[in-house]
Amino acid sequence: MAKEKKVSRKDSKGRVLRKGESERKDGTYMFRYNDERKKRCCVYAKTLPELREKELQIERDKMDDIRLSVNYNVQQLMDLYFDLHQKSGDFAITTFNKRKRFYEKHIKNSWIALKKVKDVKKSDIKLFYAELSVKFRKNTLKYVHNIFLQSFAIALDDHIIRTNPTEGALKGINDDCVEKTILTSQQLNSLLDFTEDSLRYRRWYPLIVILSETMLRCGEICGLTWNDVDLKHKNIKIDHQVQYEKVNGKWSCIIRPPKTKKSYRTIPLTDKAYKAFLYQKQLQFYLNLHSNVIVDGYSNFVFPTRNGTLNHSQLLDNMFRNLEKSYNTKHPDAPLPHLSCHVFRHTGCALTAKKMFKLGIDPIILQQWMGHASLKMTLNLYNHASKNDHSAAIDEINELDKNIG
Repeated sequence: MAKEKKVSRKDSKGRVLRKGESERKDGTYMFRYNDERKKRCCVYAKTLPELREKELQIERDKMDDIRLSVNYNVQQLMDLYFDLHQKSGDFAITTFNKRKRFYEKHIKNSWIALKKVKDVKKSDIKLFYAELSVKFRKNTLKYVHNIFLQSFAIALDDHIIRTNPTEGALKGINDDCVEKTILTSQQLNSLLDFTEDSLRYRRWYPLIVILSETMLRCGEICGLTWNDVDLKHKNIKIDHQVQYEKVNGKWSCIIRPPKTKKSYRTIPLTDKAYKAFLYQKQLQFYLNLHSNVIVDGYSNFVFPTRNGTLNHSQLLDNMFRNLEKSYNTKHPDAPLPHLSCHVFRHTGCALTAKKMFKLGIDPIILQQWMGHASLKMTLNLYNHASKNDHSAAIDEINELDKNIG
């Protein structure tokens, strides 16, 4: 007996439907398939050609071992990214908190955060960066880019996506960014003269000197105690920092370990820094500016507030903002750029680097004083040069040519 021929299924337009394809009552099309877990899944399309494009993508994903069962959106992927880093502890707590705050404020619940990871194209990333570039400089965009790059790297490693759409997405975005603010030696000296002569800001004079001479981070100088200062041997020890964090809904100062392993260090004091510490001791005695708190076992802080409590980044930022405004009011023809602890740290590094370069001293020493995780970070500040530096270099070259001739 002849075998009965199987009748092909067709849609309403007479087109033959393949295995897994079907036409629904409303005229749309559906394709059924099994993911890598053998779970039954469906995709839908308005037309048969559109459905078959999706089928091709599914087959391609299967061949490339892409996980079909995972369908995160960007927000879920980034939540996974932060969860992994929080549990692994491979970020300094300050870096982790800063990234998490920025994510929650500027990325979470945005249009791109709600987009499916598999649907994100490089053009989507570039568009989002372009939107942020209206409000932020290139350095901030690099910060955002790292979050995206590392989050999508997880998706790539987990076979959720085939390629990382964030790679190269920052290129061409806001290339006219401003360099890190670094004061010239003339600007720094002028500011110190102004501060020392001011009744309002005089008590901050030693802080600015010590920041620029020791190149401490804001949290490190806020957490510095007199027990960390060895005036006999002229050095300071850095093994902790102060962070201003929200704990159980309340903002408070907390003692944290230094930013990285390289941040544990002993820094020798220059003569200027040594004299500034002596000056600070005198100010504390005459102005009765003594630390009266114990935070996580630490006390006797070098730079307390007027009330004897701990200083922190927000308080110092406010002070520097007022100092900058007062100075620029008096010097309208030569105003200073934005001031912060970070500016004095970078200024100190740049000025010290120039001195060390002229003396032929190994930059690794400066890296150790700065507590940088890599020498590259230190050398980036070596590369900072002002117009005056270029002029001085030409003068020295011309003078050398005369002597050779």
